[in-house]
Amino acid sequence: MIALSNFGKQDPIEEFVKELRKTDDRDNWSLAGKLTPKTRTFAPVVVRGEEDKGVRLWGFSKTVFKALLSLAEDEDIGDYTDVVNGFDMVVEVTEGNPYPVTTVRIKPKMTPLHDDNNLVEAWLKEQPNPKESFTQYDYNFIKKQLQHHIDGTTEEESSEPAQATTVSAPETEDDRFRKTGQFDWEEKSSTSFSLENASGAKTDPVSKFDDIFND
Repeated sequence: MIALSNFGKQDPIEEFVKELRKTDDRDNWSLAGKLTPKTRTFAPVVVRGEEDKGVRLWGFSKTVFKALLSLAEDEDIGDYTDVVNGFDMVVEVTEGNPYPVTTVRIKPKMTPLHDDNNLVEAWLKEQPNPKESFTQYDYNFIKKQLQHHIDGTTEEESSEPAQATTVSAPETEDDRFRKTGQFDWEEKSSTSFSLENASGAKTDPVSKFDDIFND
């Protein structure tokens, strides 16, 4: 799910992460790391052989982002995004442990984006907005899904998202949730952890979870 902080709103998961990191419990810090929003960068691309689909969003990790920056800094390559004197890019995804590994490389021959100038101009003007390509769930819905994750329940989605958009883009985290009933940060087995209260005693995580949002 896209974090509500992207829209300048409070996000219950980020609030919960802050509470976890106020404790000295190792399991809490481990869980905080798993729940912390991950950086995701998006770039408008045209896929060779699928030009009829127009401009699409390519979402990639911080590792790929750094690789693209390194290519941009290479004086022998220059501006590979130039629509006339740029370069095509090959993206390869291979199996990894535990996640797939994505690598990028530049083709050595300069290639224009397209030989139809009108089409190129349209592509440059009509590009999808990353923030509009994900469902923006409301605060209470996200809080409820987080609680299901914490207490290990598998209750089906029980509230409507704040807004939904339909775009021609790669499968998103929302799509995978609708198919599997799990978010990307969820594991098959729940993670045990505890939150320490002010007196240092242990308390039930679900009860403490409610206390955080009721304060």
